[in-house]
Amino acid sequence: MAAPDGRPRAAAEKHAELLADHAVAPPKSLGGIVVSASRSADHLDTALGLAVALSADIVVLASGRAAPEDIALRAAGSADRRLTVVPVPDDYSPPVVDLVTDGIPAGTAGLGDLCVKRNLGLLVARLVGWETVLFLDDDIRGITGVDVERALMVLPHAGMAGMPAREFPDNSVVCHANRLTGYEQDVFVSGSMLLVDRGAMTSFFPRIYNEDWIFMAPTIAAGRVIEAGECRQLPYDPFADPEKAYFQEFGNVVADGLMSSLHHGSLDLATGEDFWARFLTERGTFLRGIRRRSDQTDARVIAALSAAERRLAEITVPELIAYVRAWNADRAAWQSVLSALPLVPDVGAAVAHLGLRAYPATGAQPIAREKEEAP
Repeated sequence: MAAPDGRPRAAAEKHAELLADHAVAPPKSLGGIVVSASRSADHLDTALGLAVALSADIVVLASGRAAPEDIALRAAGSADRRLTVVPVPDDYSPPVVDLVTDGIPAGTAGLGDLCVKRNLGLLVARLVGWETVLFLDDDIRGITGVDVERALMVLPHAGMAGMPAREFPDNSVVCHANRLTGYEQDVFVSGSMLLVDRGAMTSFFPRIYNEDWIFMAPTIAAGRVIEAGECRQLPYDPFADPEKAYFQEFGNVVADGLMSSLHHGSLDLATGEDFWARFLTERGTFLRGIRRRSDQTDARVIAALSAAERRLAEITVPELIAYVRAWNADRAAWQSVLSALPLVPDVGAAVAHLGLRAYPATGAQPIAREKEEAP
């Protein structure tokens, strides 16, 4: 069924309607900051500044161009005493849990290591006993210590509080294409800047695109996710690789489908054949509508839409039902693992318990910033 503006009903749903209202209470204490880092060390200045402003421990989970020695130098003289840098190997999985969804190729194809790092952050937080953890990506800007403190004041009424990026929207390739055609495109709370209370750590980040929405879904269902401000994301070209839309599509379908089930009252709907058959039809209508409205001279946008449509045609109702059932089983397994975790004395011990080794971050000499250099 179509929405009043002609879009498929699922595409017209505003996910912000699922968020809880604000309320203020004495703030939760911030246990620490977990940063998923893959860019060069200079991209961590916002996170390091927050650690200093909030007197908070900071754990940088590093891979790609995020060299541990450069990060340690970047933090020297400021946040180094609170910093733990953890190199994360490409093939790493936490040894304490075996998740069925990790082995489903439809979800894992073309993915990076973001979900692995975020799950690692959850496990560290539980092992150390943090009351609250702040997840932050290394491309997020425009957040101050005061912003985080205000968010902590609404967290007692919720399990999670986030700040969506709207100035340069944090969206999928398809959603960027939809916006280019003149349609309003929702921007939702994401894992890029997300405060998570200890009680909400019973969910996990599956290996799939949109893993943060899926992580939040049970807490959204309980009415315990709050928007607590806005942040900025560094701009990028969403159409640089049109095939990115192909690899995002399965995660788009699963996550948007779960959100649609919440709009209709229950996550349980997402295990039904009729629900997914209807959703796939609506998704196809949505993609064709974007293509129809697109400037046909923009070959990259058309190529991205073609890639998404190609992937959508491969997705089946039984495949989606099987994924959701595996996710539900994994949630139960994750909760069992968390309940059995010991309490350890510090972040270094937590990292060691998870089979990794922290890079020594103290004792480094500060990097000479340009403004500090003598004339």
